[in-house]
Amino acid sequence: GLVLKAGEEGADFIKIMTTGLLDFKNHGKVTGEPLEAEEVKEMVHIAHEEGFAVMSHTNGVYGTRAAIEAGVDSLEHGNYMNEESLSMLAESDTVWVPTLVTVRNLLGDGRYDDETLKPIIESAEENIRKAFRLGIKTAPGSDAGAYRVIHGKGIRDEVQSFAEILGDQDAAYRWL
Repeated sequence: GLVLKAGEEGADFIKIMTTGLLDFKNHGKVTGEPLEAEEVKEMVHIAHEEGFAVMSHTNGVYGTRAAIEAGVDSLEHGNYMNEESLSMLAESDTVWVPTLVTVRNLLGDGRYDDETLKPIIESAEENIRKAFRLGIKTAPGSDAGAYRVIHGKGIRDEVQSFAEILGDQDAAYRWL
């Protein structure tokens, strides 16, 4: 029903939310319960049957595994992925859109304790370096409109983050 309605209204893609948000009080945890892998697979199947690409807001090991196995076209965020998740991404057609600036731009802001943010940022940076080595299809996306992610500036911040993490602006631009 909703997918058909989206098509009638001119939508180009479907975005699903298979997991919650980062839990800033518990490092490595995601809020709420993730959707079951079979539910994600069915959602992606329905959207693909109707000709839509599927973007998936997903974090955590279980969530990323389920989304990649379901064949999502893009994995948005992907915080707390492990080696297995990254290997699966490397072997898939899924594009990873890390949205690094949603957390990086909070550092020093005072909204959250920097000691809470630093491990999240460090984990994401390590996964970016691994993704680069593995040749994972990756694209910049900023989640513009999120707190401290300014429309028009967020994407520039995101691309700059890739360059800083990789230590090579040219390599980052070629990869993205």
